[in-house]
Amino acid sequence: GAVEVAVPVAAAERIGVRTGDRLTLTDRLDGPAVDIVVSGLYRPVDAGSPYWRLDDLAGRGLQQGGFTTYGPLLAPPGALSGGRVSAGSSGWLVTADYSSLTTGRTQALGDAARGGLAWLREQQVLSGTTAATTELPAILERLDRSLEVSRSTLLVIASQLVLLAGGALLLVA
Repeated sequence: GAVEVAVPVAAAERIGVRTGDRLTLTDRLDGPAVDIVVSGLYRPVDAGSPYWRLDDLAGRGLQQGGFTTYGPLLAPPGALSGGRVSAGSSGWLVTADYSSLTTGRTQALGDAARGGLAWLREQQVLSGTTAATTELPAILERLDRSLEVSRSTLLVIASQLVLLAGGALLLVA
């Protein structure tokens, strides 16, 4: 039967698709044609959230260039198995809980992030085609530099206060 999909509101409005409509999609490369039924429409709550970095269209629903691309169509995971649709790229978004991170552990965290990326790229199950990126080590280095500047500034101010207090005591004496 037809594959049930959810379509972005921006794309649905542009091509005039509503819930319940049936379409046949032809793969522009070499995959089979697929019958779909629009089971719902969706709109990203926050197109700027990290989740939409996985989407080539960045959550906008359409992109115009040499040709117009609409999507992504959201389908159940079973639609991708069995050769019904051609498989494209897939991606994972990993986020972490930094609530227990302290300033003394930023260097270790940066090293672990670099090591984790190297380990992930070496995994044979991913066929050597893995593209993994993180900005965490660079962000932590900037954080450490900012922290050093802040601590130095506080030390200078504290030293000035001690000198001022010492001068005041000398004048009183």
